[in-house]
Amino acid sequence: MMPAPLLVLIVDDVQVNLNLASYLLTGAGFNVITTQSPAHALDLISRCTPDLVLVDQHMPQMRGSELIAIMLAGATTPESVLLFSATMTDEAQGEVISRLGIGRVSKGVTPQRFLTDVVDALQRAGCQVPDQAIALATAVVRAAPTGIELGRLSEYVTS
Repeated sequence: MMPAPLLVLIVDDVQVNLNLASYLLTGAGFNVITTQSPAHALDLISRCTPDLVLVDQHMPQMRGSELIAIMLAGATTPESVLLFSATMTDEAQGEVISRLGIGRVSKGVTPQRFLTDVVDALQRAGCQVPDQAIALATAVVRAAPTGIELGRLSEYVTS
């Protein structure tokens, strides 16, 4: 029997970032839920306990690190949490990551690196990432445009 697809929650106030990350992860065989609201993210986590939560650091309602601290203090916590940021310096990200005990993925990476970081985080958390998801991730990466960084996607999107 195949294990159920892993569930990823993405929290980001920029819709195009949600769309791209969701596209990549869905194409790799993950179930994905997205929200632009940190408050909605907390409600979702209490109801469905995702395997991984990707949290944008810079949101108008609440900083990602604040949301993560609230999540980790709650009764229901995800298996793994990654801070998702394009503008934080390595030093600032390192401080937040060290303080909260989480991982990170930069928006300034290729789709291949993004998927690799997500799979690595899930495996470090002890999640069984199916071989099929890894194979699908590779296929999605091959189909994705090359040279486009996640954090700069809006430069390539036309209205």
